[in-house]
Amino acid sequence: FGKYYDYHRRDIAANEVDYLNVEDPNVFSHRAWELEHQRKQEIRRNQPTRAKKKSHDIEL
Repeated sequence: FGKYYDYHRRDIAANEVDYLNVEDPNVFSHRAWELEHQRKQEIRRNQPTRAKKKSHDIEL
């Protein structure tokens, strides 16, 4: 199946579907990026802060 699959036709079909649905694929991808960014920020906020190692704690 991989030999005969045409990615170019897939892209054309996806663009045509977006056109028929009056959707802008760039808006969707930007919105998906915003949601992913917000989710990562929430994860960072919920994690406890790590204590930094002080240089005088390290033995030489």
